[in-house]
Amino acid sequence: KETSYGRVSLSYEFLPKQYWITMSKTAAQYRLPENIPQYNKTFLVEDAFALADAAINFGSYDGIALTTGYATRISGGQGFPGVSFQTKNGVAKGVSLELGNSSGNALVMAHELGHSLFGLEDLYVFLNPSRPSVPDPVPAGSWDMMSDSARGFFGWSKFLNGWLDGQQVRCITNQSVSVHYLESLEISNKEPKLLLINLQEGVTIGI
Repeated sequence: KETSYGRVSLSYEFLPKQYWITMSKTAAQYRLPENIPQYNKTFLVEDAFALADAAINFGSYDGIALTTGYATRISGGQGFPGVSFQTKNGVAKGVSLELGNSSGNALVMAHELGHSLFGLEDLYVFLNPSRPSVPDPVPAGSWDMMSDSARGFFGWSKFLNGWLDGQQVRCITNQSVSVHYLESLEISNKEPKLLLINLQEGVTIGI
């Protein structure tokens, strides 16, 4: 609510324990302990919905967060932006998944909500077997929730989410020298908060 300037307010409803499920396969069969980078876990989500009680109307929610039990040898999450899952009762949308020691972690859940509810992309460099390390895997640092453990969003992410209106964004083209004063993103007012400098088609610097 704070980072969206009051435009978004989230409330959670936790399923009663009687509706919690035991998955049909082990963690090893789902290959979860291997912690494979960017491993698509869509099939795990489909299994969970197939096992869920038909009394749960998943279609009545804007988003669904699936979490496993806590486990130290498994971690990670995945958001499914733009993906809908057919369930026994309604279509589930805005789905995110948190696993192992990421279950119940507020920062991980917020990050995955950034994907599943707002369609934002990761702001870090993907690691994979052919490129096991990079100089800085999180070039956005802790400045944005889609990067590394941030409490808020870049001005650009807020702009994409529709949380900044026209008077809070300045767009510059064909201008080599100008002076601009920007208000902190943490302050909720109507002052300019984002400066966009268009260099060429498809290339813009955001400040």
